[in-house]
Amino acid sequence: MLRRVSRREEGPPPAAGRGAAKQASTFGVALLTAYESLVISGDIRRHQGKTIFISGAAGGVGHFAAQIAKLHGLEVIGSAAKAASLDLLRQLHVDHIVDYSRQDVVREIREGFGPW
Repeated sequence: MLRRVSRREEGPPPAAGRGAAKQASTFGVALLTAYESLVISGDIRRHQGKTIFISGAAGGVGHFAAQIAKLHGLEVIGSAAKAASLDLLRQLHVDHIVDYSRQDVVREIREGFGPW
């Protein structure tokens, strides 16, 4: 049943604040971008058990891409530089994290995963 919303009830709850609502408003686009790239165009299902590198894995599209890849059984290498971003990758259980501010990404991947 529909109910009338008064002016007082409009907008985000006071605890959420405007910043949180603005940030959350971009999630749909970022999620759909990652989903389309990996699932629809990339046919990720046929790559189960393989390894994927996600540059900027803590960013808007990157963190969704990392989660989608993990859900489809891929081993994920993610790169980031800021402490908060590296922390997010650990929380997302990214398999291998490369701090591109301190490490050479190409060398880390080649040494860790053999000749390509």
